[in-house]
Amino acid sequence: MSKALEKNPTATEARRHFFDLLDKVGSDPSFRPIITRHGKPIAALVNVGEWENLMETLSIAANPQLVKNLEKVREDIREGKVLTYDEVFGHPQPGFKVADKGKVVYKLKKAVGKAKEKK
Repeated sequence: MSKALEKNPTATEARRHFFDLLDKVGSDPSFRPIITRHGKPIAALVNVGEWENLMETLSIAANPQLVKNLEKVREDIREGKVLTYDEVFGHPQPGFKVADKGKVVYKLKKAVGKAKEKK
């Protein structure tokens, strides 16, 4: 493997193997090389999908009302204030079978417990 395709190529290596780095970043979103100069990190090369996800996360985190809403949703889930698919959409979830046909409001702990039992 080219040294540039390691996690921390130097700026010189990155320049020399720039298109190889682009190919690897484009095909492997988990590959995020940190480019160094004189042993210090100066830049990161990130897959565009990862970049978009990061920007979306930052925009949510910067919006106090969205953060407040997310905290409320997490609290509702912890308290078991959740609805079944049937209750929300008025019909069973396609391709998903539930023994009681969605007649009760599931508490998150019960749903998680059932999922763990299946594993």
